[in-house]
Amino acid sequence: MGCFLMLFLAEIPLELNPEALAQLPHAWMAGIFYFFLLLAGLGADALLLSNFRGASFSWAACAERLKARAWPSEDFRRLVLWLVFLHLAGMMMVQSLYAHDAVSGDGSPMIVLVQSLIFHWAGLALAAAMLLQRGATGKTAFGLDWPGAARSAARGFYYYLASLPVLLTGAVLAEFVLVRLGLEPQLQDIAGIVAGAHVWWIRIYLILLAVVLAPVFEEVLFRGIALPWLARRTGMPAAVVLVSLVFAAMHGYLFQTIPLFLIAAAFSLAYIRTGNLLVPVVMHAVFNGVNTAMLVVLQSGAGK
Repeated sequence: MGCFLMLFLAEIPLELNPEALAQLPHAWMAGIFYFFLLLAGLGADALLLSNFRGASFSWAACAERLKARAWPSEDFRRLVLWLVFLHLAGMMMVQSLYAHDAVSGDGSPMIVLVQSLIFHWAGLALAAAMLLQRGATGKTAFGLDWPGAARSAARGFYYYLASLPVLLTGAVLAEFVLVRLGLEPQLQDIAGIVAGAHVWWIRIYLILLAVVLAPVFEEVLFRGIALPWLARRTGMPAAVVLVSLVFAAMHGYLFQTIPLFLIAAAFSLAYIRTGNLLVPVVMHAVFNGVNTAMLVVLQSGAGK
């Protein structure tokens, strides 16, 4: 169970098949952990369904609340163009590093560092600058309520648990289809660095990238900005589907397409329901953090 979940619930799959994973010294620990996590998820789903039966809120009203936060089209297009430029600049920088022998064949730590600086940090700074230019605040733009941050964080963890059973179902389907097509999971660069023998500060930075920076930047971009803008043009259901598809596709790993689409849809639904971007940020951070921790545990066992 733990090996199976580790392969397909994460943005960070292992370059090991389930049989090999089962032989790792710490695989049983991951299996027990994910078993109880899944039980907690089923309990969260039961409680969620019970609350929904007696709830008086309107999904339509929640959707309209987010649509009211949509950026003007000119600002949205400008942001997207800048992000495309930053992405291309990051790719060119990586190619330049290879061309000048600044990185070797195992240059993934430097590559990920460069890409995070050029895309994540610069993109987050750009979005913040554009929000300030528009006179927006965290509350008006994303519904952030700092006095209630602890409660929002707890809701994020709760909704993360509730998403796990659905996520597992999608993971099982992905594994069933793709493995029978002869495809094998690949190890993402960031996963290999975190699990590999690299300088300690690089590993710490990349763990923070996965657990803090990436969730904040990606939720601001996909749920905070793109979802309301698309919802005003396509309707909220279509916007959730489109944003989730782009989110899954941008990660570029076939084995995670279905699970990432499902978790992205869960992030979107949580944002629609609560109107507070901190909730999907916490969901995203816990999702990445749990799988990063399990990857480290499994790889530490493999190294013995």
